[in-house]
Amino acid sequence: MNVRGLHTAATLWASTAAGSCAGADMVAQSAALTLFVIAGNTLLRPLVNAIDRIPRDERASEANYVVYRSNDNVEISAPWVSLTVDPKDLDKTVAELSKLAGVRHATWNVSALE
Repeated sequence: MNVRGLHTAATLWASTAAGSCAGADMVAQSAALTLFVIAGNTLLRPLVNAIDRIPRDERASEANYVVYRSNDNVEISAPWVSLTVDPKDLDKTVAELSKLAGVRHATWNVSALE
């Protein structure tokens, strides 16, 4: 889930292989590999975009849960990182925070870690 730049790395390796083939006077192999890299980078883009649009399961992905507690102009945030936090539990926690003396507003927000 935390792999970054895999597409770029694969393209660089394939481009290096194509250059090595060209340098070794393997023109046909170099041309075929170049076409393969170009086709892979352009034709697979719609598939990658479709996969990226699939919603993640909030109970299976790591997320950063933050509780915002504000009192006048002061805002306190407490980051929670967990693999399985039930939103209902966060709602209960925020409800308990809201009952404390001097607390006017409490809420929570979730943002996926990248």
